[in-house]
Formats: sequence, C-alpha cells, structure tokens
Amino acid sequence: MGGPCEISIWSAHEPKNLFDLVIKEAQRLENKYSRYLDDSVLTQINRSDDRFFGIDEETKALFGYAKTCYELSDGLFDITSGVLKEIWDFKTNRLPSKAQIENCLSKVGFEKLIIDDRGICKPKGMQIDFGGIVKEYAADCMANLLLKQAGSDVSALINMAGDVYVTNPQPDNQYWQVAITHPLTKNAIALLPVMRGGVTTSGDYERFIEINGERYSHLLNPKTGWPIRSTWASVSVVGPNAVVAGSASTIAMLQGNNGRNWLDELELPYLLVNQAFNCIVNKQE
Repeated sequence: MGGPCEISIWSAHEPKNLFDLVIKEAQRLENKYSRYLDDSVLTQINRSDDRFFGIDEETKALFGYAKTCYELSDGLFDITSGVLKEIWDFKTNRLPSKAQIENCLSKVGFEKLIIDDRGICKPKGMQIDFGGIVKEYAADCMANLLLKQAGSDVSALINMAGDVYVTNPQPDNQYWQVAITHPLTKNAIALLPVMRGGVTTSGDYERFIEINGERYSHLLNPKTGWPIRSTWASVSVVGPNAVVAGSASTIAMLQGNNGRNWLDELELPYLLVNQAFNCIVNKQE
C-alpha cells in the first residue's frame, strides 16, 4: 500500500477475528492490483498489449470510476500514465530527456483504452497504475466488511498509508481526530474532526528531486509529462468515502490554482496547505 497502515476497532465482536478479516481484504486487493507484483491482475493487463484481457466486475467498476475521474479532471487524473513513472526516477538527480517524455506521452491517454464485454484492450507500451484509487478503495472495502460483520455500531478508523476511513464516532460519541502532517516538520499542522467517512491527503512534498535549485514533484501532468507546479503543498478532503475523498484531493492538487474553486463546486469539506505552509479551511455543514 506504499506506506505504514493502521486499524483501530471498537466492537462487541471478537476483535482478532475482525482484524484478520480486514487485513485479509487489504492483502487481496494488493495482490490483485499492485503493478509491482509479477502475478497480479494489473500486471497481466499491462502485459496484454493490443489484445483483449478478460476482467471481472470489480475491475471493470474500478476502470469505470477511473474514467469518471479522467473526465471530471479534463484528463489530468489518468491511470494510463504509469509509463511516465518509469522515466522519472526520484531516487536520482537526473531529468528525463525531451525524447523520452515524448515517447511516453504517445502511450498515455485513457481514451485509447477499449473496455467492453470482452474485457480491456490497451495499446502496446501503455502502463496502467491504480495507485491513485486502490488504497482508498481498500479502505472503503475494509470498512464495509467491518460494518457487515460487526453491525452498524462498530467504531473503527482504517488508515491505509494516509488514506483514512472512519466508520462511526468513537464509543463515547466523540469525533476521531485525523492529523494532517506539516510538509516540513512532519508534525501535525492541523486536526480534522471526523464522525464518519473518508479523509485523504494529496501532497507534493513526500517524493521529489531538486536539481539546480529547482524542485520537481512526483505528481506528474499526463498531458505534458512533467511534474505539476501546484499552488498547494497539500490538499486534504473529507468525503462520503475514501475513494471520493482521494480522487478529489488528487485532482485539486493537479489543478493548481483552480483546485480550490473546483472543491468549492463539489461542496466537500477541505483543508489546503499552500506553499508558504498556511492553512485554508472550508467546512461544509
């Protein structure tokens, strides 16, 4: 899942059984959709150039949601841009060449996919990456399993490497306090009180390279092949579930100056941290 995960559960049911249940679900989704595992479904899709690969309803639904994000973001949220991550190595201080970027861009574009009853067909060289969806989807699936197994009164916080789902208030009917990390100090810059729903944060400060005084974020614009230059150091969104919150925070980051207006139109609560590390909060009732 790309980072530390934690689960806190209060329930009248046997805690260990619930923990085993949700951990198994997280492992199932990682095994199915990680592009770094040789036998995952996603790896098999990425190897199936110019031919149809059969997919199940769960996978088809994820592609359907990714298409919605692609359209809502005017192409900025594009799961077909995985090939760009192969030329942007944030462990080195080297920039990709113009030729490398142009070659990759020819293999990017959700509109190039064909998805129908036969499955999915992608162009040769295209690499699909569910990294912007599956962690959040995993948090939602785990929460739904808890609610189904333990009943509607189960109180849990599921944190999948920073993507959070809260099922219900704490047992004393108090808010969960979800900390938002300061981009530099790594301490909490703010606390978001949440009763239920998803809380996710997208930022440009976790992975980057700096060359000749220029900072290059890991968040890439699939239209240009270059890292974005966002107004925001981080965007946190509270949504009805983690998938909605996660895609909203990522798209707002990618949109830069327009990100705040876009979130206002969605009418979702958010916390923005600008590049001067000042917080801007909009709390929708």
